[in-house]
Amino acid sequence: TAAFHEDADRFVVIYRDGGNSNYPTCQVVDVDANGDFSVGSEVVINSSTSGVNFLCYDSNVDRMVVFFENANPDLKAYVLTVDNSDNSCAVDTSKEASISGDNVNGIDAVFDPDTNRMIVVFGTSSGDEINSHVLTVTGGSTNTIAVGSECQISSDGLAYTSNGYGIHAAY
Repeated sequence: TAAFHEDADRFVVIYRDGGNSNYPTCQVVDVDANGDFSVGSEVVINSSTSGVNFLCYDSNVDRMVVFFENANPDLKAYVLTVDNSDNSCAVDTSKEASISGDNVNGIDAVFDPDTNRMIVVFGTSSGDEINSHVLTVTGGSTNTIAVGSECQISSDGLAYTSNGYGIHAAY
C-alpha cells in the first residue's frame, strides 16, 4: 500500500518483501515536477514475516503510522518518520504499539482532524469479527502511539474470501 506524507511532500510505500523473508519493508518515493521518480532505500520495519501491511498519515503531528501483521500473528504499529535529504524513513522499534493479537485479514485506518485521532478497523479470521481502536499519535521527539480499548463493530459470521473482508474506513 502507499500513502502521501504531507509534511515531507513524499509518498511512502509498504510491502511484504518476498526477496527478504517476507519482512514488512518501506520506501520513500519523491515525484518531481517532471514526473520523474526518486526512490529511497528499502527499510525493514520489523524482522518478522508480515501478512497485512498498511499506512495512515496523521496531519496533526505530521507523522505516518505503519501497521503490519507479524508471524505470531499480531497486528503492530510504529510511528514512521521521513528524512527528505535522502528520501529515507525510520521507525523506533522500541516504541511498538500492539493493536491486536488476532490473525488480521483486512485493515484500514483513517485520521480524524476534528479530534486529532486515528481510527484503525480490521477483520479477523480466527474470531470472524470486525474490531477497531482509536489511536492517539504523538510526534516531536516522542513518536509514540497510544492505543484505546478494542471496540467490536460486528460479531456476525463474516465470510472471508480471497478478496479479504473489504474493510474501508472513511472520514
